Amino acid sequence: MPRLGLAEGAVAAKHGFKAIRIACLPAPTFAPEYHRPTDTPDRLEREAPERAFEFCSRLIEKIDTRLTAQSSKKQASTGQRVGPADPEREGVLGR
Repeated sequence: MPRLGLAEGAVAAKHGFKAIRIACLPAPTFAPEYHRPTDTPDRLEREAPERAFEFCSRLIEKIDTRLTAQSSKKQASTGQRVGPADPEREGVLGR
């Protein structure tokens, strides 16, 4: 079983990026074939990619809603426009 610190999200975080790892895992917490030669597409549940897409789409929508609300709140309190070029907003999802 691979060490959890080697997961893709951990590598990004090690280099200063905020990261999230999304995986569908069987109990207890890890897929036994993860990153092994037997980790092949034919072992994937047919419905899994669609479920993952739906989950990620909803997650992105929630993040966007949260960022929009924060931006609106800051704009209302300071009169300052907060947009994608604002370093504070970029800091939420970027480095």
